[in-house]
Amino acid sequence: MTRSTVFFVFATVCLGAIDEPVLQSWLVNPTANPALKAILPEVHSVEATPHAVFVRSAGLSLQSFGALEANTYEVPSGIRQFTFRISRQPKPATDRPATPLGIIGAFVTGMPLYNLASTASYRDQNLWHRDAVAAINLPRPALLSALLAASDRHSPLIGYALDGYPIYGPYGPAGQRNRSSYQLRRITQRTAWPDGTQLTPGQAGPAVSAEFPLGTFTEDYEYVPGSGDLDQSNARWAITPEYPQGTWAYFLSTNTTGQLTYPYLVGPVYRGQIDRAAKTTGSPQVGQPFPLRFDVRNQAGRLQVYLEKVHEMPLHLLIISDDLSDFAHVHPTPVPGGGFALDHTFAAPGRYHLYADYVVAGAAPTVQHTTVTVSGTAPLPTKPPSPALQIELTFGAPLRSGVDIPLTVKLPVTDLDPYLGAWAHFVVVSADHQDFIHAHPEEAMAASGVHDHTAVSGPSPEIIRTAIGFRRPGKYRLWAQFQRAGQGIVLPFDLEVAPGNPPEVTRFKIPQDAIRVTVSAAGFTPARLEVAAGRPVRLAFARLDAQNCGGIVQFPEIGLKKALPPGQVTLVEFTSPKSGELSFTCGMGMMRGAVVIR
Repeated sequence: MTRSTVFFVFATVCLGAIDEPVLQSWLVNPTANPALKAILPEVHSVEATPHAVFVRSAGLSLQSFGALEANTYEVPSGIRQFTFRISRQPKPATDRPATPLGIIGAFVTGMPLYNLASTASYRDQNLWHRDAVAAINLPRPALLSALLAASDRHSPLIGYALDGYPIYGPYGPAGQRNRSSYQLRRITQRTAWPDGTQLTPGQAGPAVSAEFPLGTFTEDYEYVPGSGDLDQSNARWAITPEYPQGTWAYFLSTNTTGQLTYPYLVGPVYRGQIDRAAKTTGSPQVGQPFPLRFDVRNQAGRLQVYLEKVHEMPLHLLIISDDLSDFAHVHPTPVPGGGFALDHTFAAPGRYHLYADYVVAGAAPTVQHTTVTVSGTAPLPTKPPSPALQIELTFGAPLRSGVDIPLTVKLPVTDLDPYLGAWAHFVVVSADHQDFIHAHPEEAMAASGVHDHTAVSGPSPEIIRTAIGFRRPGKYRLWAQFQRAGQGIVLPFDLEVAPGNPPEVTRFKIPQDAIRVTVSAAGFTPARLEVAAGRPVRLAFARLDAQNCGGIVQFPEIGLKKALPPGQVTLVEFTSPKSGELSFTCGMGMMRGAVVIR
């Protein structure tokens, strides 16, 4: 490809007398036929407001940037319509916002630029993400080859990030190459994230091996200040042909042999400020969508983009009215800069309780309880009832606090659909909203202690079993959730729990030769134990109370399973293997631990 051809590809478009690069630099299809424009390649229109530029396209182009257009976030089906909102007045961010999952910018051709951390993750846990660019092993298209070869001049502008800063090819003035400051970590085990987060058992990635070499996952890289020319956003301050006064700009990072290097275009955090989802302020009104936002932070206080995916979703939100009559199980999605959001329409006035159920990397499962008050004079018309499903729900013992109560559900059908990676979900809330329980059926567990959702297939079982423990006596409501023929089914049941004998937790007696493992709503503590190879191991599991899913501990790799009664110490004994790691988990897989063999 000749030099003139390269610049023809990036021909600018003049919009009146406005000469801003963010308005000029798009490859706009020249057709004037509105019926054709919606399905033609390249950019369809560029419009501006004082604060933003809106670029519209069908996500089609006659030009290709090859692997840089990697898309694992959607499967194109038919004609698509994209509207990219790009900041017109970009400002550098002090606390750099995380790039969102999905679209993070746009190429000048109208093609979306996706987050290059793939949706494909190890065990589908949303913790170790495949490098989407490295995973593509196809010949380079002519456009990308020419972009990498043109080292005698400043690279052309090839797109914009949503924060408003431009994206260039690999070369700055006089063909200066821009090197990434990200390097492969010197690790053999994937037990921590690059930011130092120590992951809990079951969250670790695979050991570095021929099957999973370093560079397989985006989390295999760490930012090393000063090791390259670009910062943690893969950006630098630069004088460019379009911005002679200087601007922050992203550059395509490559090595000396011309190979693409992580993070390629835009790093895991933006250089500029970015609009976030609307805050949850004011009072929601009956019948009107209301934005709910949840800022989930790790132990260091940083907003999270990646939560562990549990039962197919990173965050489960249960919305329940104060009188327990209205129930919704929904799933907020990640937003630019961190946090999760969704719009919800409340059906009746009054107070609602929001239970956000999630797992942060390196931490035990968390339930965040907040309330909102809904204004309005009258409820919406009653929702149609769930499709009929006559189930038989029985408890294996009288309902009383302080003990595990076996729960059995007998189903009249065997054609249920898997629902969020399980045959059923059970949510239990006390009448005063002080107790919240989210339970699942006892299911197959992989050797790692992670749910094996592949077992949830074929004809649905006739019997579903689980166990529920109540911390206090009183009135509760249980919602059993199923799915059949693609339709959700929610069945409510009212429960009356009698007083039981509270466990005397202060009287736990641990044998001197045993390692104590406390079992509580916070999980197993400690969750990671070290023992000598080939030696007898004696673990003393001290379970504090009934309101956690720790009624059973199981070691899938050695076929060991034992009940853990509340308020008691249970000894688990075995001989450790010669090497490796033994995972252990509760019966539902929500609480996980590991015995590391040294």
